Amino acid sequence: MRRITQKDIAQRLNISRPLVSLALSGFPHVSQVTRELVRKTADEMGYFVDIAARKLAVRRSGRNEIENIIAVIVPAFLDSSEQGGSGLKIRNQPYFAAYINGIEETAERHGIDILYSILRRKVSLPRIVLNGDIDGIILLGECSQLSAGTTLMRVPSISMGFEQSGASWIMPDEEAGSRKVVTYLLRHGHRRIGYLGHHLQPGLSLNLQRRFAGYISALSTEGISPSTEWIETIWEQEVEKAREAAVRLLVRAPELTAIVCYNDFHAMGAVLGAREVGRNCPKDISITGFDDLSSEYDFNPAITSISFDRNAMGRMAVDWVIERRGTKSPGNNGKQRLMINTDIAEHGSVSSAPV
Repeated sequence: MRRITQKDIAQRLNISRPLVSLALSGFPHVSQVTRELVRKTADEMGYFVDIAARKLAVRRSGRNEIENIIAVIVPAFLDSSEQGGSGLKIRNQPYFAAYINGIEETAERHGIDILYSILRRKVSLPRIVLNGDIDGIILLGECSQLSAGTTLMRVPSISMGFEQSGASWIMPDEEAGSRKVVTYLLRHGHRRIGYLGHHLQPGLSLNLQRRFAGYISALSTEGISPSTEWIETIWEQEVEKAREAAVRLLVRAPELTAIVCYNDFHAMGAVLGAREVGRNCPKDISITGFDDLSSEYDFNPAITSISFDRNAMGRMAVDWVIERRGTKSPGNNGKQRLMINTDIAEHGSVSSAPV
């Protein structure tokens, strides 16, 4: 008899399969009514995950354990919606939505269930994850409080866009992307190019340093050594904080004709800050970003940015786990770093340098 899947339950209730996964996982953002309906329907249809029985069958057959479940772990700071909502808050964030779509599309194609879990400081992960009774783990965002010595060592684990101890990584080639955007500005005649975003410093995770490293590298190839006055550090991922930082930068270094920003949120703030000091983008100053998200927020001008295929990253993450399921995580010694190519997304925030 064919095993009942989450997709079968979703079709019976005419809801999405991801919502079924969230409800069965006890996800607090799914309404109680929906959770109860999904669980009742699952019971009626005979859906269950009998871990003990499955393990016994696996041991008798000598096969590697295949659970057909992948855990997607989301740090709480990325998904802080109130209880009673209809699902993952980050699903509505353009940056993460493409990751999630790629993950879910690929999982469904392979008949794999997705178990979402929010990683909170005082709430542990579901027992099924802690025991390693899953095929693998995909981390969305930086989960620094997750112990690399336990869960991530049990099953193949891969982090999306961030380096995580104990897990492999999949991310855009950030340093190369930053070099591309600086080279793009140089070709437009800019020589006095500032930087707004994360800075190089000891202890800072490598993925936060690479974009700045690409900025320095591209300028150095043209014999340009940026003054410290051209660099403004900002840690917050907020447009308003970036606006304030851009004002400080342009008041301190009015000679700048362009600013390279860590991401599009910083770039959108930089545009607003430039206006505040009488510099219109792109007429008076060119501003670039990274992640190519500004058009999703109807920002004008849309930011010329570095783009990469986040949907493809989601697909790759699931395929990576599938290829390795039934094996233990290789840990830090065997972790892999998978790179996605980047491209320039030309929009409306760059013009030729003023003569």
